[in-house]
Amino acid sequence: METIKQNIVFSLQRNGIDVFEELLLGPQSEWWPEKMMMRFINLSGDIKEGTLYWQKARFPLGPAWHKRNEVVDREKKYLRRTFLDGMFKGGYEEFFVHQDRAQIEVVYRFCCELKGRCSRMLWNMVYKRLHCMNIERVLGAFRKYCEAGQ
Repeated sequence: METIKQNIVFSLQRNGIDVFEELLLGPQSEWWPEKMMMRFINLSGDIKEGTLYWQKARFPLGPAWHKRNEVVDREKKYLRRTFLDGMFKGGYEEFFVHQDRAQIEVVYRFCCELKGRCSRMLWNMVYKRLHCMNIERVLGAFRKYCEAGQ
């Protein structure tokens, strides 16, 4: 299994927002970065357990896959999405939000098993780096949004 873990820590300046609910909105939110290398489309509407997404790299012959919210625990501020197809034989991504007064930590964990030799080779040569850059960009935009007071 390939595992990636990234996290951000920041101080919440924006009053009246629920950090976890904002994070759940993802590309449907006002803080989502423009011109991302990935398309991320909610196919189900409401964001809950069972919500289905389609994700695709925005370049010629880029991979595409479906993923589904397996766990959306608003009380524990935990989200787990499972990869259903595409270049993944299995795997998931998780978000944890830990809040202590005004201090927020968002932890992102990605674990996957890749299908076939070609997928593994492309992952190691190109896709892993792009994935990490995209997540850093998303988490950075989220931190900036939360830190910008109203």
